[in-house]
Parts: sequence; structure tokens; C-alpha cells
Amino acid sequence: MTNNRAELMAIIRACQLCPDPKAQLTIYTDSQYCIKVITQWQRKWRKDGWMTSGLVYRHGVLQPDSADPKPVVNKDLIRRLEKELRSREIRPELIYIKGHAGHFGNEAADK
Repeated sequence: MTNNRAELMAIIRACQLCPDPKAQLTIYTDSQYCIKVITQWQRKWRKDGWMTSGLVYRHGVLQPDSADPKPVVNKDLIRRLEKELRSREIRPELIYIKGHAGHFGNEAADK
């Protein structure tokens, strides 16, 4: 299991543990990947048929990559997370915290 899969699973579980769809849920995470999946990438991936764009940034410019678009990694978990988020009336607040910086919950989660 990768760290990104574990981080996605933790956010899915946090949503499940707070079943009241009207409750404000605040999620602290050291995963920029999860934050970007939730706030940016998943909408684009869904629109693009769950394929990566095949584009990369080079020298500040978006350019075609030599590789063809590929299926999105962790699609199964991202789709489960989408379902959990859609079931909530109030979208969870995501707060980035720096990993391995002494945050109690983060240090406990890493054990």
C-alpha cells in the first residue's frame, strides 16, 4: 500500500465516522496529494475519463509529455471519496499541516 492510498483511506474513514451530513468536518492532513485530488484534480480527471492529461510543466509552460495519457492511479479510492463528499451538505474543510513537525495527531497517525 502506498502512502497516498493510506491518506485517501484515512479521509474516507473520517467522513464515515462523522455521519451527520450537516456537521462541519475539519480534516488536518500533511498530504498535498489528497488536498489537490479533492480541490483540483478529481474534477478534471472525471471530465477526462479518468485519464491523466499527458501534459507536464516545463520551464513554466504546459507542454505535451512524451508519454500518452495514462489511467489515474487510485481511481477506486478517489471515486469512493467523491461519494462520501457528495453525501455531505457541508464540504469538509481541509487544512494542510507540515508532516514530521511535531503536530500531535500527525505524529500519532504516522506510528
